[in-house]
Amino acid sequence: NLDHIQSKTFTIQELRSLLGVPEGKLDRFADLHRRALQPSIAEINQLSRFTLTATPNKIGRTVASVIIGWQVKEDPQEARRAERAL
Repeated sequence: NLDHIQSKTFTIQELRSLLGVPEGKLDRFADLHRRALQPSIAEINQLSRFTLTATPNKIGRTVASVIIGWQVKEDPQEARRAERAL
């Protein structure tokens, strides 16, 4: 039943681990978002047939988790061109 899943929620620790951010680096979520998450999502959006989005879940002013959502692009031609260029 994983065919219909279009998002997954990650804690900040899980996200750091997936992105390979070492302990003690990019401690604030704003820094993690700007320097690791946004560039990763931009690269995936450019090279793959999916469009990714990241939505932070806040408790008060603190980001507790991030929902990563994806959708298949309507016209994946750009991703195919980028694949061929590599």
